[in-house]
Amino acid sequence: MNRNFVAGLLLISLGVIAFVSGSLIGIPLILFGVLFQLKGRGTIAHIFYQVPSSICFECKLLRLSVVVYVVLLALALMVSSFEEANLPHEIKQFIESQSAVVTGWVLSGILGFLTVYIIGHMGVFFLQSWGRRTYTVGLLGMLILVPFIGTQVVTPIYSLFETTLSMLNGVILSLLYLSPAKEYFEKQFLSSE
Repeated sequence: MNRNFVAGLLLISLGVIAFVSGSLIGIPLILFGVLFQLKGRGTIAHIFYQVPSSICFECKLLRLSVVVYVVLLALALMVSSFEEANLPHEIKQFIESQSAVVTGWVLSGILGFLTVYIIGHMGVFFLQSWGRRTYTVGLLGMLILVPFIGTQVVTPIYSLFETTLSMLNGVILSLLYLSPAKEYFEKQFLSSE
């Protein structure tokens, strides 16, 4: 069986499992799996070790950061859903009452920027010039909407994951705009015009 097919199928399967369990991280996993099969990029090891020599070390590190981000996010959402089951009944009621507070326009904005953010991750992973801008717009949009979400209750382990994911966002942004990788994106952008 082709390794591309197996890698794509594995990502699609994980995405479906995550999505069915109520986790939005399933969407990018499914999309990554489809892209693995469509682009014929191969397995994860193939992506990182058999890339053209013209791609700089920082670009490889950027791709690795995106993969680690997606994996940690999926893990955080799964751990969070398991830990929520162990919360006291009063806290569960509070969480349910707070989820009703989110208005339609906030939910629409979150879903819109989340879609842009996921597409941005894919663009950054495949080192596309539009991916850098899309990722940044999606991240800024999500940050702008945070005050409108309302009060949230998170478990300590999810808070640990959330802090780590925030640091990874910083790593990705610094690699996109402050490292030699930015020249790769800028050259690609100039050549596409």
